Amino acid sequence: MEKNWDAVDYMVNVCNYKIQGPQFLVYAVKDSNLEMCKRYLENGYQVSLHTTYIDVLNTKNRELINLLFSNTMQEFQKMCTTKMVQEGVLQEACQTLDVEVFKMVKESIEKMHWLFILKKSNFYSKSMIWNYYQISVQSYQMFLFVLENFDLSFTVDEDPPKESNVLIHPVLTAAISGSQQVVEYILKNKKVKQIHIEGMASLALKHGHFKLYELIRHQCGLELLPAPTDFHYFNMKNPPNTIEGLEYLLNTYQIKIVREDLERSILVSVDVFKYLLDFVITNEIPLDSIFIHNSIYHCLTTSRIEPIVYLSEKGFNLDCVWPKLFFLKPITFKFIKTLFSLILPNAEALFYLNKALIEFIPQTDDNRVFTSIIDEMVKLKRESSYYDHLFLGIARNGRVQTMKYLVNNKKIIPTNVRAILTESIQYGTLSITKFVIENKLINQNQLQENQIVILESSIFFGRLHILEYILPFYSKISRLAHATISSFQRNENLLITKFLINCPQFQEYFPS
Repeated sequence: MEKNWDAVDYMVNVCNYKIQGPQFLVYAVKDSNLEMCKRYLENGYQVSLHTTYIDVLNTKNRELINLLFSNTMQEFQKMCTTKMVQEGVLQEACQTLDVEVFKMVKESIEKMHWLFILKKSNFYSKSMIWNYYQISVQSYQMFLFVLENFDLSFTVDEDPPKESNVLIHPVLTAAISGSQQVVEYILKNKKVKQIHIEGMASLALKHGHFKLYELIRHQCGLELLPAPTDFHYFNMKNPPNTIEGLEYLLNTYQIKIVREDLERSILVSVDVFKYLLDFVITNEIPLDSIFIHNSIYHCLTTSRIEPIVYLSEKGFNLDCVWPKLFFLKPITFKFIKTLFSLILPNAEALFYLNKALIEFIPQTDDNRVFTSIIDEMVKLKRESSYYDHLFLGIARNGRVQTMKYLVNNKKIIPTNVRAILTESIQYGTLSITKFVIENKLINQNQLQENQIVILESSIFFGRLHILEYILPFYSKISRLAHATISSFQRNENLLITKFLINCPQFQEYFPS
C-alpha cells in the first residue's frame, strides 16, 4: 500500500472508497503523500498516534508538516501531554534544520502550558538546550534562532551532561560539519573555551574543511598543524575532485596515501584516481590484492570502466573481475565490451560468466550485452547441456532474440526442451513458446506426449494467449487432472473458462 498510490487514487476517485483508519495516515505521511494526507483530514478523521507527528517531521517536508500541525492542533495537544513526548517532538523539529518548522512546533508546545512566560526559565532543561545547540550548528540560520531563543551562556564553560545526547561539544561538531559561519560567529563572540580551539582546527582539517581550518588558524594565531595521523583522503566528507585540489592537499598537509584513498577516489573522479595511482606507483607504496578486489567492486557497482582500463594499462592482474561481474549496475554494453577487450576470460571464468548472464537477463533488455557474454562462453565450452539453466532464464524473461542467437548463430541446442516450454508457459512468454514449437526444438511426438503438462500449466497459470496459440496442435485432449478440471469448472479464471467452453476439445468437461 505504501508504494501503490495510483491504485489508492483510483479506489478513492473512481470507486468512491472512503479513506479511514489511522494506519492510512501513517503510510501517507511516511511516503510524503501530501494529497492523500489532505484527503484523510478532509474526511474529518483524526490523528490517533503521537508518533505520526515525529514521522511527519522526519520527512522535512514543510508543506506537509504545516498541513498536519495546523489541521490537528487539538489532537496534538491532547496526545503530547508528557514532558518526554514534547521533548522528543521538539528535538525532531530541530533536526529538520528548518527555522519556521521548529518555531511553529516550539510555540505550539508552549501554548499548551498555562502561564508559560512565568515557567520559561525552568521549562527547557539544560539537557534539552544542549541537544538543540548540538543540532543547530549544522545550519547558520537554525544556530541564530537557538542562540536568540535559548540561554546558551552556560555552554561556554560547561561540558555536555551525560543525560543529554551530546557526545562532543557543539563547537567541535560545527568544525566537523564545516559550518564556517557558525564557527566564525563562535570565535568572534568568544563562545568557545581555549582548550577547544585546537580541537576545532584539527577536526576541520581532518574532515577536509580547509578554508575553515585556515579561518580558525588565522583568527586564533595557531601554527600550521600537521595533518592528524588518522586524516586521509577517503574519510573526508567532500574530498577534492580535481588534480589541483588533491595537489594542495598533498603539498600543504603532507598526508600519507593509503589503499582506501585510491578506492574512494574511484567514486569521486577518474582523474583523481589516475593521479593517486601514479603517485602510489612512483613512490613505491605497496598495494595488495584487497585493493584490486575493492577497486573492481566499486567500478562494477557504479558501472565505471575507466579505472579498470587504467589498472589494466598499469599491468595489474584483473582476473578477479569475473567472480564479481554480476554486481554490475547499471548494466551497459559499453562496459561489457570494453571489459572483454581488456581481459580474456579463462576456463575458471566460465562459471561466473554464466552466473552473471543469468543475473543480467531479468535486469536489462539489451541483447548486445547477452550476445557478447555468450560469445566468450561458447569459446570456452560448447556442450549444449551446460546452457540448460541459462535457457530457463531466457524462457522465463522472454528473451527470444537471445534464444535465437544461441540456437541459430551458436548452434547450442537445449537438451531439456520440455522444461523450457513449461517455463515459458508459466511466465507467459509466448514468443519463447512459439520459437520452441516453430523451430522444431520439440517435435510433434514430444508435443503430444507432453500435452497434459502443457495444457494444465496454461490453464493453471491463466495464460490465455498461450492456450489460444497451442490448443490447435491438439485435436483430442487426454484426461486432465481432477484439480485442473475443477478449477475451470468453478470459473476461477472466467476468461479461460469462456474460451474453453467454445473449444470442441473440451466439450466433455462442460456437460449441457
